[in-house]
Amino acid sequence: MAKISRDVFDLLRGYGALLPARFLAFPGRISWSKLHDILLNNVLSDEHFRLYPPSTEYQRAFWKAAIDHLEAHIPDGDDDCEIDARIYDHYMALLPRVYNGGTCRSSATAGIPAPSYTTQFWSTDPSYLSQDEVGLASLSKLTLLESRAFIERGTTGLRTWPASLALAEYLVLHPDIVANRRVLELGSGAGFLGIVIGSIQVLHGSRRASLHLTDVHEEVLSRCEKNLNLLCNASSQHRDVHYHALDWADARDSNRRSCVLDLFKDTSAEVILGADLVFDPDLIPALVETIALGLLEGDSSSTTTSTAILALTVRNRDTFGIFERLASELR
Repeated sequence: MAKISRDVFDLLRGYGALLPARFLAFPGRISWSKLHDILLNNVLSDEHFRLYPPSTEYQRAFWKAAIDHLEAHIPDGDDDCEIDARIYDHYMALLPRVYNGGTCRSSATAGIPAPSYTTQFWSTDPSYLSQDEVGLASLSKLTLLESRAFIERGTTGLRTWPASLALAEYLVLHPDIVANRRVLELGSGAGFLGIVIGSIQVLHGSRRASLHLTDVHEEVLSRCEKNLNLLCNASSQHRDVHYHALDWADARDSNRRSCVLDLFKDTSAEVILGADLVFDPDLIPALVETIALGLLEGDSSSTTTSTAILALTVRNRDTFGIFERLASELR
């Protein structure tokens, strides 16, 4: 597929990003047959989506909506327009199975969403966003396995939060911030931002760039590492990525503070990044102290001034105010 129309691209992008089926818009400016073939060849049979599929729950909702749309728009009197059996077969395979009158329920149908691969399309050239036709071959893919629950296994770090998307977009539009730099991320989570940073560094061919990803949960770090190393992500080609367990509270603990200092000294980070880190007022003093130590050590081991860039979601004005007050004292 050389180029596709904007509305077709939006459909593929929505499917990859797990956009709820009720928000999907099936293209209305193309023929029924063309839409049918796109769903068959570029969604159902697409190699990337077969290797890294959305969750069963999402696919079930998507294909129900797709089949309903196709059935409702079959051209009158056109006997050649028939939905391919592979689409029906795939949808039927997604339905919960019933044994002896009882339903075999998955964890998802019991109320806990299953983890899922999500895929985003991106490019350091933003012009594709305003084009009527999009060349898929010119875009990179970003894929990761993440939680669909707000909290899983006692942590919020296994899913991607909105501020990460905003910061990722900013870095894609301003790649020089990380392309040739030593970068450390606080609260790396499942690795969405890490994939973006690592991919930018790889695509720019920087030999001195390094990436250090940190989180307090070992399981989260393990998921992060696996996601960065998915072969579909350019970050999998990065040869200088490191993963560190980091508890911000250690920055305020006299017995553990030296461990945090050693980490920042070893990484010599020129850029410290973080997204959606301000959510618990009790953690803010430790977060700010951690950032302060990182900037201090970065400045002492580099000829340039270290920089911290955070993207935050203001969920509670009082909580955000605490962060603003403590952060202002670093100036």
